[in-house]
Amino acid sequence: MKVLVLWTTSSGYLSGVLEQLGNEGHEVTLVSFKQKFETNFDFDTLHKSLSNHIYADNLNLKDLQNLEFIIKPDTILCCGWHVSDYRKMLKRSSAFRILFVDRKWKGTFKQRLGVAFRRLLVEPYFDAAFVPGERQYQFMLRLGFDPTKIITGALTANENIFLPSEYKKNKRIIFVGRLSKEKGINELLEAYGNYRKLVDEPWELLICGGGNLQ
Repeated sequence: MKVLVLWTTSSGYLSGVLEQLGNEGHEVTLVSFKQKFETNFDFDTLHKSLSNHIYADNLNLKDLQNLEFIIKPDTILCCGWHVSDYRKMLKRSSAFRILFVDRKWKGTFKQRLGVAFRRLLVEPYFDAAFVPGERQYQFMLRLGFDPTKIITGALTANENIFLPSEYKKNKRIIFVGRLSKEKGINELLEAYGNYRKLVDEPWELLICGGGNLQ
């Protein structure tokens, strides 16, 4: 199967999904924008299993349509609906179109507005949805997706990275991620401080990553 992935900025969790598709024999082409924030990923290495990785920063609608014509994908996976040229390409595509969403249903005004205008925002562009869990699943139901067309299990981890090591190591709590406010670093530090007060031999906290809180 040929899969075209239309993304915003790439990440490690996406790499795990795409690598698995490649390992199963599927031909995967990723189109994504270059990173606009500090990250420690080496994306050339991260996506080495892909058939193609193309940066979208200088692509226009015609370029995307030509790419689809050349690849002739069976399935297109698209991150959200906010990239205008992605939407325009999807509207005319004959491929099976899957929307990726990691937003939880919170009932905000913006989300309710999206539900109200789902016939304009969602139905012309997508045939199915790919989400991490239950709260995203509920969001997609409200957007009008049939339950049989909502796929769960997104944002998976690459299990091979976490295989047990043959070497014995000290017991540690490890955080790996971007060091920024939205990642909950301050809450982590507060929780770790409380944890240290409750146990006689606390595990060491090791924080790995880069960002504006470094």
